[in-house]
Amino acid sequence: MRFILSLQIIGGLIFLYTAFIIPSNLYFAALLSIFMLVNTVGIAYYITRSVVIGGIGVGKPARKILLPAAVLIAGIVMLAFLIPRIYKLWSEIYSSELFVLFINTFAGVSALLVATFGFAYLSLKREFEEQLIKMQELENLRIKAELDALKSKVNPHFLFNALGSVTSMLELDAPKEDVINYLNSLAGLLRATVDAPSVWTLKAECETAEKYLKVQKFRFQDKLSYEILLPEEILNFKVPSLIIQPLVENAVVHNVGKVNRTVHVRVSCGKTENGVFISIEDNGCGMNGTRKGSGLTLVEERLKHFSKGARLYVESNPDVGTTVKVVIPYEQSTQVRHRGR
Repeated sequence: MRFILSLQIIGGLIFLYTAFIIPSNLYFAALLSIFMLVNTVGIAYYITRSVVIGGIGVGKPARKILLPAAVLIAGIVMLAFLIPRIYKLWSEIYSSELFVLFINTFAGVSALLVATFGFAYLSLKREFEEQLIKMQELENLRIKAELDALKSKVNPHFLFNALGSVTSMLELDAPKEDVINYLNSLAGLLRATVDAPSVWTLKAECETAEKYLKVQKFRFQDKLSYEILLPEEILNFKVPSLIIQPLVENAVVHNVGKVNRTVHVRVSCGKTENGVFISIEDNGCGMNGTRKGSGLTLVEERLKHFSKGARLYVESNPDVGTTVKVVIPYEQSTQVRHRGR
């Protein structure tokens, strides 16, 4: 592309030389017109390619085509100046029949260039659409891989502590029913995590988060309390699977045992004017700023893939606690019949 731009600039210099130094050179002006036409079409193709593939936005993409666009405009202006000049020179030297022949030839070359440009544009557009499809497929595979990794990411410390809790309960002669309930909750959590589809209902999502909290409650006893509020009217609202559980896990892991009070985790869901919100609050350590760790980043990426309008907000204050809020718009997640897991 730099080569074509250089040729166009050289053509512009020759244009100035032709226009003001040797204005009567008809053949030179005609050849220069064809040269400028070819280069102008080439630059127009480059700009179209940049727009189709990269788009025009604020910043670098726009600056990238600024020079080609300026040269394109200059080429059009030069052509507008050269063609009337050719006609004037020709009419002074040759007959009108020869001028008509020249114009027909010039028009034929121009039509061929325009047709070539149109064909190239259509080919480029088709190629770009195919690339978009491939990119979307790759993005879907990436999100699926992340979900699979999330499913298989059974924290060794979590399992170790869970099994250690079972051992402690048996050593302390805990009621058999408590041990059974604990193991059932643990098994249910692992099963729900492994079997989770990419999208399910908000009811299924909250049930999975509750299984995790129930397991941790058995372990931490009075150090942890929780509540989950889910209105019946949004039970079947579709959400990406396993977005609440990692947020709840963060609230437990980063707070229980690190403050001299019972850590309370509150999961609340509700309707907004344009969608549904999910809020995970804790009264733990809190933190300065709203820096997002890898867990929050992964949840945010999956939300954006699920819905362009979905958002994740973090608000935290030291010694007060942290609130993570997820908002999903209605138009991106429709109500469906609960499918279970």
